[in-house]
Amino acid sequence: MNAEELREQVIAQLPDAPLVVALGGGADSAVAAWACSRHLPVRAVFVDHALEETLLAAAQTLAEHVALPLTVLSAPVEDGANLESRARDARWQGIRANLAPGEVVVTGHSLDDLAETVLINLLRGAGSRGLAAMSVPRNGVVRPLTGASRTDLRGVAETLGLPFVDDPANSDPRHLRSRIRADLIPLLEREYQPGVRATLGRAASHLAGDDAALQTAARQVPMREDAGALLLPIPVLVTLPRPVAERAVRRTLRRIHPPYAGKASDVDTVFFVAAGGKSHRHARLRGDGFQRRPLRGPLDRSTTGTRRRPPGGVGIDSLRGPPHHRLSVGCRGSGTDLDPGDRPGDLRIRLDRPRRGDG
Repeated sequence: MNAEELREQVIAQLPDAPLVVALGGGADSAVAAWACSRHLPVRAVFVDHALEETLLAAAQTLAEHVALPLTVLSAPVEDGANLESRARDARWQGIRANLAPGEVVVTGHSLDDLAETVLINLLRGAGSRGLAAMSVPRNGVVRPLTGASRTDLRGVAETLGLPFVDDPANSDPRHLRSRIRADLIPLLEREYQPGVRATLGRAASHLAGDDAALQTAARQVPMREDAGALLLPIPVLVTLPRPVAERAVRRTLRRIHPPYAGKASDVDTVFFVAAGGKSHRHARLRGDGFQRRPLRGPLDRSTTGTRRRPPGGVGIDSLRGPPHHRLSVGCRGSGTDLDPGDRPGDLRIRLDRPRRGDG
């Protein structure tokens, strides 16, 4: 792959905005930084998880090599279960907190990363949005290298003499992505579909188009603000095609508590409340599970201003007489409250922050 041609392809995908290149110490992000280095303004950021010192050193050397100012963010993550997921969450939390208004993040994700993410999300039962994966810019993040393979990007980095190191975590079999990279994709290439990475990339692109059409339809669902809450019309939610209505709910959750858009179980519970389920239910999302238990009787309308909600919960309450429902869903230290509101036909969604002493 010709380096200058690759750079032109990257530049064509960059927005007219200040850029922040996310460095990881590897070849892919090194190429991304080099390709973006002529864009002004541009800077680099590296999130140090205190797991592998060579990655930080490589990022610092690379930033100096391509003359990019580098911000190093500390986000220590302990080794152990779910390391990849915890590190990713910490990394994005740190990067987003460091962004100035208007800045756009550029990553070095390759076609291989895209194919791996499609398979991971497929195994998790994701819909079109999850399967579209990294194929389109989303939430202020641009991935201009997803048309190039990891091998090609490594070749470009070596040709240009860019400093980089290999992250040992990428070959750690404890991580699902590592096993898909080392075992599943080579098996698919060999036994089922030569060129499967590109095939999965095309599928992601097609699904991104489908999801965009559904998102456009979901944006037509009216949403209004009222006393710090967001209200959605229940008749619309329960009559729309489910894929469109789900996106309207996720859009509302994401808007009131960014970037959280709810898990499938959260969305199911919203529809349970919107449909007027008859049993008293209390649901709390804990980790990767969704647990339900009966409420002990209906909520007392006279104490709605003082009743205790679980810290960091999402509450769904019907306040106009039985049946009453309440939902609490763990949501990164705070939560969202959803009520069929004071006006018939509205589903009220508001942020319900934990109170002092609710720990």
